[in-house]
Amino acid sequence: MANVLRKTAVIGLGGTGMKSVLNMKKKLIDTYGEIPSMIKFLVIDTTDKDHLETKEGEIELDPGEFLKIEVRSPGNLMTNAEVKEWIPNKVPKFALTSGAKQVRPLGRLAVFANAAPLEAKIDGLISSVRDYRVERSGDTSDNIVVNIICSISGGTGAGSIIDVACLARKNLESTDKLIGYLLLPDIFVGKPATDNVEPNAFGTIKEINYFFTDDGTHRYKFGGRERKIEGGLFNAVYLINNMNRNGTVYNNINDLYEFLGMGLFLQSSSAGKKATDIIDNLEAQLLGKNWFGKPTVFSSFGISELVYPGDWFADLYAKGIALSVVQKTFLGGDISRVNEFTDDFIQRVGIKEHDADDVINSILAAGDFRKFPLPPDFNKERVNQTIGKRKAHLNGIQKNVSEAAKENLAKFKKDKLKELNEELINRLSTPQGLELSKNFLYALVGRLTEFKKEMNEERNEYVKLKEEISQKFNFAKSEAERASKKIFGAKVAIGNALKKYKELVDNEATFILERERRERAIEFFAFIIDKANKWIEKLDAFSNYCSVLTQELNQDIQQKQQEKKETKPFVLELKPDNLKEEIPNMESNDFLIWLRNDKQMDMLELAEMRVGKVKEILLEYGYSQKEVQEVKNKKLDDILKELPQSERMKYIGLLDKMASPLWQYNQGFVSVDKKTENIYLFGVENPNKSVFVPEEIRTAIASPYDPAVIGTGDPKRVICFKVEAAVPAFVVSNMPRYREKYINPNKPFCYHIHKDWEKGLPSLFPSAEEDEVRIYWSLGLAEPFNLICKTGQHYYFKSEKKGKKLDDFKVKLKQGRAEAMKAFLDNSEYVDEAGDNIDKIIKDLGNNKVAEALRNYGDEIEKKATRFGKEIRNQIELELNDIEGYINSILE
Repeated sequence: MANVLRKTAVIGLGGTGMKSVLNMKKKLIDTYGEIPSMIKFLVIDTTDKDHLETKEGEIELDPGEFLKIEVRSPGNLMTNAEVKEWIPNKVPKFALTSGAKQVRPLGRLAVFANAAPLEAKIDGLISSVRDYRVERSGDTSDNIVVNIICSISGGTGAGSIIDVACLARKNLESTDKLIGYLLLPDIFVGKPATDNVEPNAFGTIKEINYFFTDDGTHRYKFGGRERKIEGGLFNAVYLINNMNRNGTVYNNINDLYEFLGMGLFLQSSSAGKKATDIIDNLEAQLLGKNWFGKPTVFSSFGISELVYPGDWFADLYAKGIALSVVQKTFLGGDISRVNEFTDDFIQRVGIKEHDADDVINSILAAGDFRKFPLPPDFNKERVNQTIGKRKAHLNGIQKNVSEAAKENLAKFKKDKLKELNEELINRLSTPQGLELSKNFLYALVGRLTEFKKEMNEERNEYVKLKEEISQKFNFAKSEAERASKKIFGAKVAIGNALKKYKELVDNEATFILERERRERAIEFFAFIIDKANKWIEKLDAFSNYCSVLTQELNQDIQQKQQEKKETKPFVLELKPDNLKEEIPNMESNDFLIWLRNDKQMDMLELAEMRVGKVKEILLEYGYSQKEVQEVKNKKLDDILKELPQSERMKYIGLLDKMASPLWQYNQGFVSVDKKTENIYLFGVENPNKSVFVPEEIRTAIASPYDPAVIGTGDPKRVICFKVEAAVPAFVVSNMPRYREKYINPNKPFCYHIHKDWEKGLPSLFPSAEEDEVRIYWSLGLAEPFNLICKTGQHYYFKSEKKGKKLDDFKVKLKQGRAEAMKAFLDNSEYVDEAGDNIDKIIKDLGNNKVAEALRNYGDEIEKKATRFGKEIRNQIELELNDIEGYINSILE
């Protein structure tokens, strides 16, 4: 490992922290074959540790890398003097043994309950990183970086991050860095039991924001000692959401864990030394900067990869060649179309499931049962009579469908077995049909096993549904009985209640029928599978291991092809035009020559080996082929060098576009002197030999900073890591929505980890200072926005949130331009909505069209201004200055 590495401590908090750390470990192992010794991990959670499943095996936390913090008697701990200083009122008192249940104060309580082991773990972690001495992992940087990663939506991570950061910070020197990686709540919104994720996030961000301000100081007792949190707790904070700036949505939480793991890897591993530039530049963007009186604290990042898929093609070729040897040399005959034959047979004889219901429809038709009868009238006497018929009605349906299913199944088995036998006879009657017939049966068993599994899962679901609906009858019965006791409107109420009861009975009957259909389908598939397996045994037991290899290699190839389909949205492939998925052709005798000359082995020896060892030799042969070696050994730089410089820069532009930071923000606030900057890091195999050099990259990206180009040792990919910095919290998209949930007067508990912080912390949102937010008034009046208009003597603001549809959503401001502007600026909700709408219109029209419309508006209003008095002319002058500055900002 010859790359320069950074001494790094990574602390994962809660479930998100754990999964992100595991993904980072996977990336390190994939790149270096091991975890570099100067990179250390600690995961802290209130649940048991987890692992990451990969195709290469499980990625796990080592025993010393995990600390479970529990609170078995929270009520007793809340009486502790240290805890009473901060614990809010109305905090649930359930034990913390399997999560903090989205209650941030409970997450912090777990920290206090485990103060000694927690502090010892953090101290030991940072000490082990700082004291690391160069061994065989290459050089390291002098200072260290501590990364803290968590979701700010739940209880454990969001509840512990401030204290954990404080404990980490006390171990750091001035040149060390503490970086936060925070996952925003949007990926969880709308899922069950997630009501508190947004207000939790708002509370956490409010606290972190406070410690970036000049007065952000806090002292408290922890572990018997006074602790101090001062401004600048973090050097930088990354916010990661489930939608990037391009509008691409990440719906799978595992994709976000992988993304976070990659970000940690890039700034902590071989990228880490050069990543100093990123962190320094990022701090330069944060230091002393304010928008509307609020610090620009938060940043985000995006990642993209340019990949040469040589390993993928080499794996595909090697497996395909191995399969070809089994087919041509061991078994003989052409079975390349066996899957086509099998699918054709399944469809032709009508036994297909998944996207068809051939079998269950042949056994019983859906909905084919007698519906539960309602009485001719809805008198009170009918209630108990009708309810009493349910059991007998359902028993009758059960008996009828069972008898019909058995009868239909017997005939169906007989017919389909006959068709299977006829198919086998036809196949066995063709030249070299033995192997084709056997492989056809294997493929058939595989598909029918999947069908049977599907039927079993569906059967279990209907059993569950039937059990669940059975629990509803008592309520329905009670409802009907209550209806019968009514003095007025009893008949209508009884009718409605019995109709609901009938609907439940018919639903239960449907579940009985559907369960029966699937049970008989399971029986049918088991029957055909059994017959097919007996045919396989009869055909040739001796060649059974070859069939197993065929099945395994087919599955391996399908898995490789599936990997291709699952390419991440931030991955761009670059491959030569002549690189195709067709497997290189090998003659059937080539393997035997190689086996004899290279392996000094004959077929008898091979035949005596276990199937796994045979597979190893087959793959060894596949990888030894010249075509495979050429594909596998080719480097991405080799391909890039063959391209003209303009074409290479095109790929830099594509990487830049794909590395869209995973967040969104209100661009209406980004204008004139308030702007974000991009900071770039590019990872290549060897920066001293790469075709990508900083001077050329600089021409293809927009940044005031030179891009860092670092070595990753990976010859198959170029990575673009793009940081966008920095904005204040209130500019981040959905922050107003988080605030709305946060200020809910009926909230179940405090969303802060200190009882005084709910009212004691400064607002994330700016006050409406005229000079700072007048831009929204000025733009709102102008074309093409038209958010503010004058009708008669009054000005109106078009608000879909506050206005009425019949009034064209117009809400009255004031009479007179100056008074109307003051009324608008004094209402922060109007200002926020105007900013959102301006942002949307800019996205729809584009910067150039908006700028043109604003210029035309400015020319027109400047001509009209001569008709007004001095006071109004002065105000219009300010508005025109706002508009001119805005035009310049969007055209930069």
